[in-house]
Amino acid sequence: QELLGIMMKAFMGVLGSIALAMFVYGGFLVMASGGNEEKSGKGTQILVWSALGVIIILSAYMLVKFVLEIIG
Repeated sequence: QELLGIMMKAFMGVLGSIALAMFVYGGFLVMASGGNEEKSGKGTQILVWSALGVIIILSAYMLVKFVLEIIG
């Protein structure tokens, strides 16, 4: 269980870093769109999907942690 916990924390760190990079990239697209509706829309979509991804990642983490607590 400890090894699984360590691996899960490391994996969550990597996923968190990727999510942060996507938030920054989406925000940059929105800010640098210069009124271009297409670029602004793409940046907004990236921000929305990144937020949804973070919610799914955290939900999966909580579910795995809950199951491991019940087992252990």
